[in-house]
Amino acid sequence: MSFSTRKIVAIFSIFASMTVVLVADTVDLTNLFDYENQTVPGYINRDNTAGNSIDNATTTLGRVLFYDKNLSSNNTVSCASCHQQEFGFSDLATVSQGVNGVTGRHSMRLINSRFSNEDRFFWDERAATLEEQVTQPIRDHGEMGFSGTNGDPDFSDLIVRMEGTPYYKSLFTLAFGDADITEARMQLALAQFIRSIQSFDSKFDVGLVAANGNINRQFTNFSAEENLGKTLFLAPPQFQGSGVRVGGGLGCAACHGGPEFSIDPQQGAQRNNGVITVAGDPGVTDLTNTKSPTLRDLFAPEGMLNGPLMHDGSMDSFDAVLDHYNDITFNPGINPNLDPRLRGGPQGQGQHLMLTQQERDAVEAFMKTLTGSDVYTNERWSDPFDEDGTLELIGNVAFDPIQISDGSEQRSSVDSISIRFDGEVSIEPNAFSVQQRSTVNAETFEPVNISVTELLDGGDTVATIQFQSHVREGGDILVDGNYELQVAGHLVSKEGIPLGTDFVFGDKEEDGLFSLYGDTDGDRDIDVFNLLAFRQTYGTSEGETGFEWSLDYDANGTVNIFDLLDFRKNYGTVLPFVFAGKSSARTGMVLKAAGKEEAASALRKPVSRR
Repeated sequence: MSFSTRKIVAIFSIFASMTVVLVADTVDLTNLFDYENQTVPGYINRDNTAGNSIDNATTTLGRVLFYDKNLSSNNTVSCASCHQQEFGFSDLATVSQGVNGVTGRHSMRLINSRFSNEDRFFWDERAATLEEQVTQPIRDHGEMGFSGTNGDPDFSDLIVRMEGTPYYKSLFTLAFGDADITEARMQLALAQFIRSIQSFDSKFDVGLVAANGNINRQFTNFSAEENLGKTLFLAPPQFQGSGVRVGGGLGCAACHGGPEFSIDPQQGAQRNNGVITVAGDPGVTDLTNTKSPTLRDLFAPEGMLNGPLMHDGSMDSFDAVLDHYNDITFNPGINPNLDPRLRGGPQGQGQHLMLTQQERDAVEAFMKTLTGSDVYTNERWSDPFDEDGTLELIGNVAFDPIQISDGSEQRSSVDSISIRFDGEVSIEPNAFSVQQRSTVNAETFEPVNISVTELLDGGDTVATIQFQSHVREGGDILVDGNYELQVAGHLVSKEGIPLGTDFVFGDKEEDGLFSLYGDTDGDRDIDVFNLLAFRQTYGTSEGETGFEWSLDYDANGTVNIFDLLDFRKNYGTVLPFVFAGKSSARTGMVLKAAGKEEAASALRKPVSRR
């Protein structure tokens, strides 16, 4: 029997408990909510997505991050504490409660955050993008408390906490291909979830579709009052020189253009709307608030406001908003940053709209037509945690990194790894994180490409990892092979639990790992006859032709019965052998012969002699 034709196959078993029935307070990884393909009406043209387009896996991670109170220093506050689904992702409080006090401004509604050309965020627009904005509340001392100041833990402490949270390993791997948790990845996921929150099922949308997209037409599904309110909202006002309105509409659309009804990006220096007070401290002025959420879902479906209005939460009725815009005095000594569109014309010293009660009622009636219903109850945007803060992942199969070899000596050239699964398994892009260190002096691991053949005949799913890095010089000497190999992954099992992973090592006797010290006669038992067969082939002592140093367990220069006893003690006597030191509650590794006529060998730390 020629040993040069033999291969060693290691089987890595993955164990996972599976749940097949969807229950409350879960995230079903086998049936993710479809965030990617939500219908956006053709008449919506504004979008600030930029380079972070929505995908289901990353947005699912963002949903969990959004609702997870573990992202606050004392585990009491999440993003959703201040942005509540039932109130249009806003808050009924004037300012929201954080872990160390209250927020500085009223919590802005998050509906349709994606659909605006104004892509800066926070009321004062200090965040250049939504991605930059989403983790600043976590870093704030008052809000979520990972500021690194005033005795707070810093953001790195949060990362450590999340690394110890089981569901994040799977969710980050599903979204990004590996379990590495970083602030940048959190920003991508949270921003995707927030951009996914949309509302286009309002009475206004029905009317606009019926009007073939012409917002200026009378909507047939509107009442006369609602159509009057729409006209007043859209039409510019006519002012006399002093800023008194003598005709026309109210000009609201100049700043809140439909059909998105989001604030427009101003040219040059951003300007405010004349509300310059500070929440909780009316004696102080703040001229920096230039951002506004969309006017969609300003009202709840039942007709009440989704919380107080303006950055300081100072207006608890829509009538108070109309009072403000009805009479604005421009005083450059107090507020030089008043938006020019609110000054009552080129020569105006402020606008005076002279609103009648009929006009007030009509504008409010129109604003209520901008409210949808789905966004308040749709599960895709709901809290996935139960009351005690636990979260269950359905269909999750995850395994910890497996490191093959200790890296001190070259073990093998690795041709490939074949990963077989029993039944249909969804292998997401980059689901496996496979790294190899190909030289003993390499400081970092290099990623390895994987090809996937899904659902072979018989219902199995197979992934193949093909290595190209091993190199041989003259004389067939291996000079660049595999010193360490790390494999980690995440799968979603739909019909079956993975059977295991086949690691196929080596292709020639010269490879260090191709050491056939095992069941050389194929009887599935390790005994003295195997030792004799090995000694005949490889010699017995150092210096003899073919001597295999890696099998000299006690490092005395001779392969003898004591080495056999050590092997049996560590790995057992009957195939398959348990690979000691690599098993855990969820993972384990066993060795077995590739076939009846093939031998098996144990993996162990070699004795360095070279």
